[in-house]
Amino acid sequence: MIRRLRNAPAALLLSLLLLAGLPSPAPAATLADAVAAIDRAEYGRALALLRPMAEKGHPAAQFHLANLHSLGQGVPVDQPRAAALYARASEAGHLGATRTLANMVLSGLGVPRDEARAVALLERAAAQAEQQAIEEESCD
Repeated sequence: MIRRLRNAPAALLLSLLLLAGLPSPAPAATLADAVAAIDRAEYGRALALLRPMAEKGHPAAQFHLANLHSLGQGVPVDQPRAAALYARASEAGHLGATRTLANMVLSGLGVPRDEARAVALLERAAAQAEQQAIEEESCD
């Protein structure tokens, strides 16, 4: 094997030596990391962690990011943006997002007030809650 290494180009050897001394990459951030940042009022960090997850379609990340936009934590208050994020999370089955969106639609916060749509969202929330209860019961 030493003979093979002697025949390897010097650049390859140098690269291997340099890589051997580098620390391994940091583990990917998790939703728990983002929620912990929110709990510590580190909203900039929470936003940085949540945005990539939300863009990839993670419903819980979309929900928490919507909360930040709705409450103006780390960003200016933006109810239409919050409603859009709640809607995406709701479509993916996030119960909290569905309930919150229903309240926004019922009150006209960030979206046009629409009682029929609010009722439909509340019915969806009830179905999601029932499904969640069934899933939790089956885990026991």
